[in-house]
Amino acid sequence: METVMSKGVDLKRRAVVGGLCMAWVPLMAQTKGAVTAPPELAGKTIKLIVGYPPGGGTDLTARTLAVYVGEYTGLTVIVENRPGAGGNIATDNVVRGQADPSNWLFVTQSQVITNPLLMKMSFEPMQELALLARASASPLVLIVRADSPFKSFDDIMAAHKKNPGSLNYGSAGIGTPQHIGVEWLKSLSGLQAVHTPYKGSGPCIMGLMSGEIDFVLESGAAASPHVRGGKVRAIGIAGSAKPDDFKDVRQIEASVPGFNMDAWSGVAVSKKVPATTRQYAEQVLQACLNNPDFIAKLKAQGGNPGWLSAAQFTQSVTEEARVTKDIVVKNNIRL
Repeated sequence: METVMSKGVDLKRRAVVGGLCMAWVPLMAQTKGAVTAPPELAGKTIKLIVGYPPGGGTDLTARTLAVYVGEYTGLTVIVENRPGAGGNIATDNVVRGQADPSNWLFVTQSQVITNPLLMKMSFEPMQELALLARASASPLVLIVRADSPFKSFDDIMAAHKKNPGSLNYGSAGIGTPQHIGVEWLKSLSGLQAVHTPYKGSGPCIMGLMSGEIDFVLESGAAASPHVRGGKVRAIGIAGSAKPDDFKDVRQIEASVPGFNMDAWSGVAVSKKVPATTRQYAEQVLQACLNNPDFIAKLKAQGGNPGWLSAAQFTQSVTEEARVTKDIVVKNNIRL
């Protein structure tokens, strides 16, 4: 009898201890040094390589993430911008770096989905890269200058009908979601507009504000600071999810049925990086990207959290690549 009771008490005690352990795990996941770095990374500087110039939404998200990765791992983390060729220069740098575990690519869909469809490349990104985690997923936002006469996408269509071919738009580069998005929008709506590619979101938005172009379909993270500053105005959003800064912005799909598109970013490394290092990086990224402070900062920048695990991220990209290829082929999108 006493033995049974003592076992019962012991089981209850174990249940309580087990509950405490389960409650402690999420907290531990946000504590510096919770996961020991593999020997290959010991004393190394992690380079988070961005394929676009400083100042854009992708760069801003990468820099925010770098702070949390550094705090979590205790390692030095730097952001290295290698803009050009729609992000291919940065991708090539990581692929050629092969098994260097300190080269982390901050990747976008243009680098792994649209570039292989539109450009001649010496390698296939999805065969060379291991996706580790998706960091964010934000609907694209249609923006114009603050003094623009356009108040909605319908106004842009009215201007097109009045004077076909007179409009022009900018993007963060050839093959970027901003470029593909507008080309898809044109094919669905009948809009005509000339494309002006820039080397990143920052230069593109500067071109918009200086009057070089009429409109841009841009990520919320890149557009948000300029919308808040009153220098540009958001007149449409290309997605069902609305970041806080764009709650009152009308969905473009209301005028163009079927148009819905997000811009996402994530982290990848060469597939030649040892599996143990990739697993470590996945754990680090999961902890950082789900940290409430990181999420709050991302939202404050106009971004939208969108963490996916390595397996989920890979599956999502594979499906999106299939859909994007269909869009490119059906609409004869070319560089």
